[in-house]
Amino acid sequence: MQTESTMAESILQGKVAIVTGAGSPIGIGHAITLGLLRAGARVAMLDINQAWLEQSADEMRAVGGMDSTLPMVADITGPEAMAQWEKFQARTTPSLATGWWTGARAD
Repeated sequence: MQTESTMAESILQGKVAIVTGAGSPIGIGHAITLGLLRAGARVAMLDINQAWLEQSADEMRAVGGMDSTLPMVADITGPEAMAQWEKFQARTTPSLATGWWTGARAD
């Protein structure tokens, strides 16, 4: 029989989430990313602060595994950022919409 803890950890298995503000070491994006990873999701972590993003991504990989996160420096407040995201997603195989990315870089 599955315990409640085991069921909660796998409820998002195979799902992909995009979290903005994920680099902050104390913010809501950080907490959301952590919760999603613990529930089994993979997370594209977006933030404007590269140093914080790298540090948070390392922390999150310790929780979810090496392929659990994809950090991307992005400012989503303007149309340029969304265009950058679309270009990135187009380069990934398979796309985020169908599962996960392989070998793509966000820069």
